[in-house]
Amino acid sequence: MLALFLYLEHLNEFPIPYSIDAQAAIYESITHHNVDGFKDGVDELDQITQDQCRTNALDIVFVVDESGSIGTPNFQLIKDFLEHFASDSTIAADATRIAIRPFSSSNYLYFSLNDFKTKNIINEIKNMPYNGGGTNTADALDAALTDYGTDRPESVKVMVTITDGASNSFLSTSAAADRVKNDLRNIQSFAIGVSGANMAELNAIAISGEHVFMLNGWADFGPIKSNLLQKVCEGNIENNNGGDTQVGGNAGTPGKIILKIGMTGKDNF
Repeated sequence: MLALFLYLEHLNEFPIPYSIDAQAAIYESITHHNVDGFKDGVDELDQITQDQCRTNALDIVFVVDESGSIGTPNFQLIKDFLEHFASDSTIAADATRIAIRPFSSSNYLYFSLNDFKTKNIINEIKNMPYNGGGTNTADALDAALTDYGTDRPESVKVMVTITDGASNSFLSTSAAADRVKNDLRNIQSFAIGVSGANMAELNAIAISGEHVFMLNGWADFGPIKSNLLQKVCEGNIENNNGGDTQVGGNAGTPGKIILKIGMTGKDNF
């Protein structure tokens, strides 16, 4: 490895570029081998990494808008998304656990992270009722913070808010979203918009613009699920509270601490 680094320095190719294509060009210039083998190897390693990530402990709380502005067709689209997300995930006590908190004027925990550790979760999602009402997103975000409990300190905590972004109060929603982002458990907050959602509110909820997606129809399900899992696995972390940040685990307590930081496009952490 030292010899390789010194040789790359000699070729003025150090530091190593981030782009796979640029790395492949260096590989080809040094070895005179076809780049396809290099790229295939990188793809295989990336797939192994993703497969390992998806078997890690993930605690995902879905905060689901069921207000009157969502409407029955979009609420069914949300249920379809949740059903297929659960179906394609590794639901188990030591892998992925899912909780759902619907909200309108008020909110409630439809089922918790501890309720279902098998694919029986899918039937519950199918039967989730649509109640309508106002859009008190702020209270729902605050309540969702309590849904992670105190168990599985090694898990990666993820909050996914699905909404049209038409809350009762943008300022209250933004303040509640900041409380989620500043939580010491480093909850990774995503926002999925439906029906031409208010982008300003989605961006306020998510930890970055890269964590905002739009769900306009069935065709969007695959890309959103893939991108969401990729960002969770890559650990693209925004530290908003200026303190120690870790993904999984609590300082001073036993357990495995998982910390993977993606610095692409960031100049500080």
